[in-house]
Amino acid sequence: MHWGMEIAGYGGHKGYQRLALGAAPMLLAWPTLGMQPMTALVLQWVGFAGLWYLDSKATMSGWGEHFGNAGKLGI
Repeated sequence: MHWGMEIAGYGGHKGYQRLALGAAPMLLAWPTLGMQPMTALVLQWVGFAGLWYLDSKATMSGWGEHFGNAGKLGI
């Protein structure tokens, strides 16, 4: 989502910070595929919570739409 917002220039161009925020979920998830299931689950949960927090901060800063966090909180 953040990649598209950056390309469209929503809220101004933020550069690599917004692109990194868009790539972070993938970079966090892929390494957990080779871990023990419980370790992977804990790291995915911590990563998801951390990324939700960063996404909330980005949304409050005007980097994205406000509807995105409501959907993530339901998950």
